[in-house]
Amino acid sequence: MMGLKKCQECDNMVSNQAKKCPHCGAMQKKWYERSSITLCIAVFLILIGFGFVHIITGISSPLGLPFDIALKDSFGYSETFVNADKVTGMPWIAAKTRYPLACKVLQQNHYIESNDEFKERVQKERQEELKKALQQFDGQF
Repeated sequence: MMGLKKCQECDNMVSNQAKKCPHCGAMQKKWYERSSITLCIAVFLILIGFGFVHIITGISSPLGLPFDIALKDSFGYSETFVNADKVTGMPWIAAKTRYPLACKVLQQNHYIESNDEFKERVQKERQEELKKALQQFDGQF
């Protein structure tokens, strides 16, 4: 579809397909030719920004989004993208070994229980299992 735009030099209307302005002869650059440096700087800044945040997927954020963003303790690209489903879908010891930063950030943002909460829960489960076993043992004699 052909349209008109203003010439960058003389402000006369020029076809958006024209390579040169018919009025002043100035070359008409495409948007990506004019802003390539700006795009490079924007991409560079975005890449730098990823070094400061964790992007957590597989959860529902407090804002109702399908992801959450958490600040990192220090700059780096290790475990920038955290998949909560992957971390919670494996045994805890394996997850802590393979994804230590992911586990830490999920705990800090209360998507998974903390180490202390985990220990308390496991201890309570073991006590309940022991009570049931003792009750069954007492019931047999």
